Amino acid sequence: MVYFWIDMNFIGKHFSPVKFLKMVDSQDFEIVYQNEVGDLMKKPFQCGYKRKYEFGTLSIRKKRQLGGIEVYSVPKEQSYEEWYVNFLEEHCKKLIECGIEEITLLTTICFITNEQCNLEYFNREQLKRLMQLPLKLNFPISVFNDTESGQKETFINNGYEEVDKLLSK
Repeated sequence: MVYFWIDMNFIGKHFSPVKFLKMVDSQDFEIVYQNEVGDLMKKPFQCGYKRKYEFGTLSIRKKRQLGGIEVYSVPKEQSYEEWYVNFLEEHCKKLIECGIEEITLLTTICFITNEQCNLEYFNREQLKRLMQLPLKLNFPISVFNDTESGQKETFINNGYEEVDKLLSK
């Protein structure tokens, strides 16, 4: 089984997540975290004192029945990735107006197998549309060869109660 999720992270020295969130309908995404420029960091660095954020950040994830995690078997639909493309196309001007400097589409991929794991995300057409936007985009990928117990823990932490039913697919 393969499962993954995409966290869309916005960052900018003058970016205001609060201002941006007031401009968009947030019913179809969940906020993973956010901070405004000047907010106090919640965890002190190794130096032992708290610092203020020098930039605004917002991390969102498309709402799903599984807390933003996409579980699929091949062939899969592109609807999950399409949501991210549509979101950026629709809100590009608002993001720029709110001070966005950089957007990271961090994809975390987890799988349980002793064999090769092949995956396509963001098809050719979607990537073409993303590259036409006047935004600085990054596409880091984090891949984990998971265990069944680790997978169950991830699902439970993301609000999916019927883990055994899902894993039996």
